[in-house]
Amino acid sequence: ILEGNTGGSYKTKLEKGKVLVALSKLGKNDSFSIETPTGVAGVRGTSFSIESEGKGARLAVLTGKVEIETTSGEKLIVDQKTEAGFSDAGVEPVSKIRGVSLADVKGLLAIDGIKDTGEYDLIQKNIKSLEIEDKKAIELEDAKRQLSTKGLDKATKNVKVESKEQIKDASVEESTGDFQSDDDMMVK
Repeated sequence: ILEGNTGGSYKTKLEKGKVLVALSKLGKNDSFSIETPTGVAGVRGTSFSIESEGKGARLAVLTGKVEIETTSGEKLIVDQKTEAGFSDAGVEPVSKIRGVSLADVKGLLAIDGIKDTGEYDLIQKNIKSLEIEDKKAIELEDAKRQLSTKGLDKATKNVKVESKEQIKDASVEESTGDFQSDDDMMVK
């Protein structure tokens, strides 16, 4: 936790691993950045997690905004309650914080002194909001999966029924001599 206007530039490197950060608003001339092998995350008063695996990194912003700049020069601003991955190949599309990243940012609440920051209430609010959204997204995915499975079963039954009807129709047509080959039987 960095608080107040101490005036200065804070830089750190993260080769591999995970860092949780909670910053109070920095002064106008202050800066804070974390450099990974594939890019730099520069921030002003915010809370976020960043994990580097050497060849790529993942940033989850809980409050505020963080600008990512990859080693190739590509830039992206990641807003609160969203996450993005980045590597030498570029940046991934921004998405809502979910799953592992949500568990990571929840770790911010355990940081000593976090309650003394002006961000604590917003951190709690955003975590609660993300937990609700994550639960709803999981329920929606489960419902889609169940619907898809039921739809597949129904489609399979329909194909079987249609095939039986085609065969029945073909048998009738065969007795009238309306088709010339097995291929014609399936078309009719």
